Amino acid sequence: MCGIIGYVGFRDSKEVLLNGLEKIQYRGYDSMGLLIVTKQGFKRVRSVGDIRQLRKKVADAGGNSGSWGLGHSRWATHGPPVEANAHPHKAEHIYIVHNGIIENAEELKAWLKGPFLSETDSEVVAHCILDSYKKNSSLKEAVFDTISKIKGEYAIAVMSEKDPNELIAFKKGPSLVIGLGEKEIFLSSDAQVFLPYTNRVIFLKDGEMAHIQNRETLYFYSDKKQKIDKPITLLDSYFTETEKKGYPYYMLKEIYEQPDCIANLIETHVNKKACKVEVGINNEKDFLDQIVQKGRCNIVACGSSYYAALYGKYAIEKGSRISIGVDMASEFRYRSPVLSSRTPLLLISQSGETADTLAVMRMAQELSLPVLSLCNVAHSSLDRGASAQLYMSAGMEKGVASTKAFTSTLFILFLLSIVLGRKKGSLSLSEEQKIIPSLLLFPDQMKEVLSREKECVAAAHLLRALKSFIYLGRDIYYPLALEGALKMKELTYIHAAAYPAGEMKHGPLALVDADTAIVGLAPKSHVSKKTFSNLEEARSRGGKMIVVGTRGDKESVSLSDCFLSIPSCNTYLSSILCVLPLQLIAYHTACSLGHNVDQPRNLAKSVTVE
Repeated sequence: MCGIIGYVGFRDSKEVLLNGLEKIQYRGYDSMGLLIVTKQGFKRVRSVGDIRQLRKKVADAGGNSGSWGLGHSRWATHGPPVEANAHPHKAEHIYIVHNGIIENAEELKAWLKGPFLSETDSEVVAHCILDSYKKNSSLKEAVFDTISKIKGEYAIAVMSEKDPNELIAFKKGPSLVIGLGEKEIFLSSDAQVFLPYTNRVIFLKDGEMAHIQNRETLYFYSDKKQKIDKPITLLDSYFTETEKKGYPYYMLKEIYEQPDCIANLIETHVNKKACKVEVGINNEKDFLDQIVQKGRCNIVACGSSYYAALYGKYAIEKGSRISIGVDMASEFRYRSPVLSSRTPLLLISQSGETADTLAVMRMAQELSLPVLSLCNVAHSSLDRGASAQLYMSAGMEKGVASTKAFTSTLFILFLLSIVLGRKKGSLSLSEEQKIIPSLLLFPDQMKEVLSREKECVAAAHLLRALKSFIYLGRDIYYPLALEGALKMKELTYIHAAAYPAGEMKHGPLALVDADTAIVGLAPKSHVSKKTFSNLEEARSRGGKMIVVGTRGDKESVSLSDCFLSIPSCNTYLSSILCVLPLQLIAYHTACSLGHNVDQPRNLAKSVTVE
């Protein structure tokens, strides 16, 4: 979950690297560092903290101008976030930056004997390259030799004081992208770094090496050490809108962007004239027909995307009677799943770079299973590797806690449930046409919910003094209760858990007391009466009641210490509406506690290591 950036060109590399690190600090921000090739030689600056601390230290150091350099943002895995563990790491004249895990680091340390100045697994790579360099006197050959020795998942960039006009990068697992400008070359974990300068990029595949010898000379090599040609990809403007626009945090801005995100999905996937859903899948190859024919699909994801997948299970099974298996990617890899021949897989990852999800994709490829990716970043590793692609189309999301990408995922899964229902014959065209007006009205209903933000501020005032939160929901509302609890944990650092409402009497009711908040999702539906009964049980034990319910529903209001209202609509859409007040109460509770909601402690936006 670290971020890598490199630059070779005519600009001041210090500014290019610092600006790039600011854009990718969402990948990790426990510590940061720069390596600049100046006229006086290599200069390394490292600091604990985010980009502000590094900028200050670079300014204090002075004399950091140069046209070559490397940068790194770290999310601690091996060793705490202290300066000694920050990248770039050094072994004599070798410098490296690394994203990933070196699984045989301890074996290599025992063999190389050091001296090792950090607690990281990364530093061993620099020593391994140094050892090979002493035998080969060639940085490229030393890197090839090191690749044969290290095990794990990694993206690594290397420079040497003895070869100041060379920069080498290689990968196995985490993303690594080359950007091609006019007489300048960029390197990064994330292509958004390049877009102020160029949209021409080259994606490294696993086992490949990029060898930069000057700002216009770049060679690529396969894992067989053979020179290869690489295609250039032109990126679109996905990353151009990244300003806060007056909002105190990116997260709040992104919460308010959700109606527009859904409106864009409607324009893309709903044929208004035919009153019909037409989900546009790239390279479809009859993927949805295969799901119908098999009568089954497995959805695999992590974090918020996993909760969205659970929502998809409820919606698709209800709408099409197709069996949907849902797994966490980190568990799916190891539980020896029983996969019948050609069983379709839907893999969800907002970044398209989630390590566990990518591992599942590689497993599926080995079994020749059809894979549909659903992600928010075109040309990401998942997007490139899948046999068919579908997009959240939420635009750049900078807040670590997902908001608009999550609701976009829910909406797309609901659209898929409609299409699959029609293909299966369990949803008639007339029934589908009755749903379409609800879809078209939905963005305005989202805006209506957001206009009642003051209700969420009042709820946050009550919640900030409590010690634990329990989120409850039944049926389609249960996955959204899980997401609400996750948002509260991520942002406030207060314990929050979610349960199916009917499970409270099977143990969790013992947790309820006057310091407990019960957040119930109970819009009018076929399960709302049962949910009210469960909420009443919790209230009678002294819990403070926050209820998200249908506007004007007297029973919801009477149960509530704070009532968060949503308009009446289709059940599967009302559950998405419930997400908005859950996002806002987590946001405002965290703000009232003085937390940085865009960068919660210990978390990174993109989980690129296992």
